[in-house]
Amino acid sequence: MLTMQERPAAAGEMTTEPEFGRLRRRVPAFVVDWTLVLMAGLVAALPGGVVADGAPAGSVVYVLGSVASWLGFVAAVPGYWLASWRWLDGRSVGQWLLGLRVLRTSGGRPSAARLLGRELGLKLVAQAVSGGLWLSVGALVALSDTRRRGLHDRVVDTVVVREAGGVQRRGPVAPSATNDQMIQAEAAVGDAHAGA
Repeated sequence: MLTMQERPAAAGEMTTEPEFGRLRRRVPAFVVDWTLVLMAGLVAALPGGVVADGAPAGSVVYVLGSVASWLGFVAAVPGYWLASWRWLDGRSVGQWLLGLRVLRTSGGRPSAARLLGRELGLKLVAQAVSGGLWLSVGALVALSDTRRRGLHDRVVDTVVVREAGGVQRRGPVAPSATNDQMIQAEAAVGDAHAGA
């Protein structure tokens, strides 16, 4: 369920629209997701690396181990995104933890291909090619946009919104009544009914 935020319309009417994901939630979600992606990639690359490490350099076993290690890492990256979208109803782990969801600007859910293009093509490849400039410019664009859309969101026609659900921060718990206080309250209610 989307968290709605009231905003005045031009004619003085009240309209509702989704609350768009702010950078203070999007950046930590990005960090969580890419930390998990890199961890998954390293775990997937480990068996091939172990095989290559035990073989003499240039041998067939060394080359096959190195290729298996590289393929394991490359397969783990989209595998993380596809698995988390499947298990978390279209959200990544970072988005789920921070109560975010990516939607099409029309309001529907984006396809897996669109989400992969957004995450891998526009974040990973563009970061590597631009030396990190893409993220910096994308953050500035998101700060200046009323819907908080970064460059990668604009290219694939998506928007990030806050959503109720996921892990919610809880406030302090009010102290509960003791057993004696409960008995006294029940007795007072019983006395009130008996006297009436």
